[in-house]
Amino acid sequence: VPPEVMLPSVKAGFDIICVPAISGPVIQPDAAALKNNDEMIACARRLGPPHVLGTVTCWWEPFRCLRDAYHPAMAYAGAVMQKGAALDKPAFFRKFAQNFFGVTSAGLGKALLDLHGILPATDKFKAMLYDSLADLHEALKLAEHPSFEERRKKAQQVFDLLLAHRSRLKRHRAEFQAHVLSARIIVAGYDNAA
Repeated sequence: VPPEVMLPSVKAGFDIICVPAISGPVIQPDAAALKNNDEMIACARRLGPPHVLGTVTCWWEPFRCLRDAYHPAMAYAGAVMQKGAALDKPAFFRKFAQNFFGVTSAGLGKALLDLHGILPATDKFKAMLYDSLADLHEALKLAEHPSFEERRKKAQQVFDLLLAHRSRLKRHRAEFQAHVLSARIIVAGYDNAA
């Protein structure tokens, strides 16, 4: 939300709380959710006291999402709120993998971060997991996009990286399975559309 949207309320003397949403459209948070969090924190900092009371991250967990796939994004949102600014995402996700899963690996951190980036937009993803001829038509159109094959390969790489690290986990094995499942569903969507 750009500051201009909140500025009239601030100018009118209202106290506001900035509320970025970390929720993803389907399965898990996506890259847009991480960006939304960064931008809302920056907006709160720009508008500043006395009228901005702070920030609270909103986490909707609808039926279409895997709850345990939210841990990295929520940890990132909390760290950004503490710092008051966006963080170096590759470094953060690498450290998250170490602290949460007990695995020191830049590869696992990268896979967890990239998992947020490979999730297609909701309408495209629903078409890729088609259940009607209309969806199938849309899925086939997606497969014709010049970047489709590159995105499909990236999704497969993320899935493979997650699988490669599964045996190295020291903690939170069940939660890790949500990330593996999320990547598997995304890969299946790309394969359906291919």
